[in-house]
Amino acid sequence: MDNVPAKDSQRRLWWQLWSGLICVSAIGLIATLIYASDASIGGILLLVLSLILGPVIYFIPAFVAHRRHHKNAVAITVLNIFAGWTFIGWVVALVWSFVE
Repeated sequence: MDNVPAKDSQRRLWWQLWSGLICVSAIGLIATLIYASDASIGGILLLVLSLILGPVIYFIPAFVAHRRHHKNAVAITVLNIFAGWTFIGWVVALVWSFVE
């Protein structure tokens, strides 16, 4: 019974992290469409695909940790958010997500 509040707070944190990611992605998509409004269709398609695939690739360590129910999934996600932009931080988060 003691873990129930901890589970609720963890779910709330996950919800906040993912809703923040969606908001940032939406703002980036809107900015890209405004910027690329006079570009070719191929350029717009490339930008939209990079905005969709970029966050998916970037958050692979967080996805793996969450799907494996890793005990440090929140810490891995936070590391991924703040240090994932460096290749070393991303690799550390990915390796950590696979290690128990």
